[in-house]
Formats: sequence, structure tokens, C-alpha cells
Amino acid sequence: MSRVPLDIAVRTKFGPARLGARIYVFQRGTKTEVTGYTTETGSTKLSYPLTTDLEGRIPNAWFAPGSYDLYSPDDALNPTQPWEALAGGESAGATLAAEGMGAIVHGAKASTPRGTAFALYVWVGSVEPANIVKNDIWVDVTTNSIWIEE
Repeated sequence: MSRVPLDIAVRTKFGPARLGARIYVFQRGTKTEVTGYTTETGSTKLSYPLTTDLEGRIPNAWFAPGSYDLYSPDDALNPTQPWEALAGGESAGATLAAEGMGAIVHGAKASTPRGTAFALYVWVGSVEPANIVKNDIWVDVTTNSIWIEE
């Protein structure tokens, strides 16, 4: 069976990733927990609550394609968000997805990996970052220039 990764990021109101947020995946419109797995092959079941890592993500969480609700008792304003787990590994409507801006000080190392916790990153260094993506910003400290990736 094809499974879809739970590829979302949970953040605080002000943008930083939320470490330790509790997440439950329910059948849409219910409080019925959905069986999830630690791998795409489904060898080991997940146990609830799922908790976020340092980047606000749920590592190693796979679900059958379907329409679900993501519920976090740690979110007082919007505890339930819809999530569409689409076949082929795509997700739609993961409204907890990356937002906000983060910074990466990459110095002279062009190959520094890009983070996933934010929608946009400001790169600070002396060489053009190899992993910069559209709308990211590079602050070139050798020329005191600012570049926006298009």
C-alpha cells in the first residue's frame, strides 16, 4: 500500500518551530485516531500523541492516502487543521506547513544544507549558497550586498 509522509511544520504564533507539540491525526470530522506507521512500508505502528522535533516536524510518520484532521491540544486558537494525504507522496492542505523566515549563517561553505522549518531563509556568508531557493535572501558579507533568489 502506498503511504504518505506527514510533512508539516508546527510553529509558534511568532514563527519559531515548536518543539514537543503534541499532534493527533483523526478521521476528518471525528475524534477517531488514524493508524500511522514509522515507515512507508508500514512495519511499525505509531503511538499517540506524535511529538514535534527541533524543527517542529513529525519525523517518520506515514499514513494511508485520505482526508484527515490534524489536532494539537497545544494550540489554543486553531487546534484542528485539515490535511489531505494524497497518493504519490504529495500532501495538500497541510495548513501547519512552513511559514516565516529563518537565518542560516553559512560562512564560506556553499554546500550548507537549507533548513525546512521556515518558508524563507536569509543566508549570511561570503560565498553564494548552493542550496538557496526562490525568494531566499543572501547577504554577501564580502561585498556588503543583498541578493534575492529569483
